[in-house]
Amino acid sequence: MIIRKKDYQKKLFLTMIRRHSSLSRSQIKDKAGIRLATITEITAELLDAGLVKEGKRLKADRGRQQVLLGINPSGGYSLGLEINPSRLCVSLLDLKGGVLLSREKALKKKNKFCLNELVEFSKSIIGQSGIDSSRIIGIGVALPGIVDAKNGIWISSTLMDDIKNVPLKAELENAFKVPAYLEERTHARLLGEKSLSGRKDNNILFVDLSSGIGAAVLNEGRLYRGSANSAVELGHIHIMENGPICKCGNRGCLEAVSSLEAIAKRASSALKDGVKSSILDQAGGNADDVNAEHVISAAANGDKLALGIIDDACKCLGTAVAHAVNMFNPELVIFGYESQHVIQPLIEPTWKVIRKYSLNTSFNSLRIETSCGKDFLGAVGAGMISIEHFFQMPQIQIT
Repeated sequence: MIIRKKDYQKKLFLTMIRRHSSLSRSQIKDKAGIRLATITEITAELLDAGLVKEGKRLKADRGRQQVLLGINPSGGYSLGLEINPSRLCVSLLDLKGGVLLSREKALKKKNKFCLNELVEFSKSIIGQSGIDSSRIIGIGVALPGIVDAKNGIWISSTLMDDIKNVPLKAELENAFKVPAYLEERTHARLLGEKSLSGRKDNNILFVDLSSGIGAAVLNEGRLYRGSANSAVELGHIHIMENGPICKCGNRGCLEAVSSLEAIAKRASSALKDGVKSSILDQAGGNADDVNAEHVISAAANGDKLALGIIDDACKCLGTAVAHAVNMFNPELVIFGYESQHVIQPLIEPTWKVIRKYSLNTSFNSLRIETSCGKDFLGAVGAGMISIEHFFQMPQIQIT
């Protein structure tokens, strides 16, 4: 990529101000080695574009006071989207990651992705915000399944029907006329967790426990992606010999044993086989209506079937997380969830297994917590990815 020197200097200028929160013109000159006359010219252009704003004045021993420059939050906005099996989530972020507006809607057809539905809903959110669409600097999308982020392809998903090599990046860029970036859902949720919770930790293992099981790792402040953006597929490690068949086609995957959907499915199957359990009463007498909450509630009351299912799920989950702890040595493990009162009873038994199978050197300094519980984690994280790209220094040849 070839870029004009001045455009490169503008990007450098913005990146430095963002990194340091605020800088004066002379501080930028000293740090970047750009001539003061050029800095003055660039400042005028960025002020005119609304991307930076002037702030406090620094006290000076002599000469003119220096005015601090900072990123103007309302200088642009990022659209963050999260696609789930049953709903769409949209968040609108300013340039500093502040959430201006968040909304969700149920999919017209569960487990079915429709581009027009996503585009129409997203545009309606922009309209509700009152922001001119020309101020949108980019779109980030959090997706369940396998994502080729580099080429903008949604490759597949075990949670959504008929997803096969969808060129979603190109389709969104055509619809919105701004850059679009795709990200695996759990990766985006980890970034959303860090942004919304204000956590300062830079080495995190995020385990998302819902209808499936996803995981993401933050290593020294950066997402660990692997060569094909599919690192840390915790839900699809083999955890149980001759275990249940997973949606990916393999047998005994963690997701097929310990996800909330798997917990409910195992209980439903046992009830249909004639096993007596209070789980059936929890589900109103219909085994097909059993969910994980019913099983967990029954386990809390000492139900034998429920206790066995929860014990197996926590043992497998704890073992898998312990392996990840030993490999990545995080300072913090965060369990994400869709319902706190469902996940909370699973944490303590899982924690005991993690402690049992983790190396002392990895476990002694480890903290285990649940998510901050804020809504729209994936949408906010996806929006943050778009903002990061907006400020990213290009790998270029300067002319």
